[in-house]
Amino acid sequence: MLDYFDADVSGRDLAHGKPHPELFITAAHELGVPPELSVVMEDASAGVEAAKAGAMGAIGIARKDDAELLAAAGADIVVRTLDEVDLVALSDGRLAVAGASG
Repeated sequence: MLDYFDADVSGRDLAHGKPHPELFITAAHELGVPPELSVVMEDASAGVEAAKAGAMGAIGIARKDDAELLAAAGADIVVRTLDEVDLVALSDGRLAVAGASG
């Protein structure tokens, strides 16, 4: 699967774990993308906190009954599947849930 990714920072011996943003900042750097133009997809509140601490957008993926925890951690949007992400909004640089008003 690594052929599908432009950067792989998994398994690195980094100085800090989540909720520190080091992992995501490292990935953005290796991709050549400024953190503020990056979006993290996370299923854990510590990961959402790390993304927000790194000035990144955060999509919380509620895999269990944890949507409120992801929202409380600062997720810009919370979805159950990535199919719920509004792709038109995403292409405009915004995070929104498909079919949501506002």
